[in-house]
Amino acid sequence: MESELVLHNDGCHCKKVRWKVQASISAIAWKCNCFDCTMRGNVHFVVQRFELLGDSDQFITTYIF
Repeated sequence: MESELVLHNDGCHCKKVRWKVQASISAIAWKCNCFDCTMRGNVHFVVQRFELLGDSDQFITTYIF
């Protein structure tokens, strides 16, 4: 039985990259302990239905630490 799905609209704080995600109402999340994630309070989870909105793809690059 598939759990109920909810739609989330969000994006980067710069507002150049926007997306929508359809995910289960109860998600399993992982808290990363690297410096950047700890500083920003990032929490990660995997979704099956993810879509970039508008021209967001032109602002995505590979992050190099």
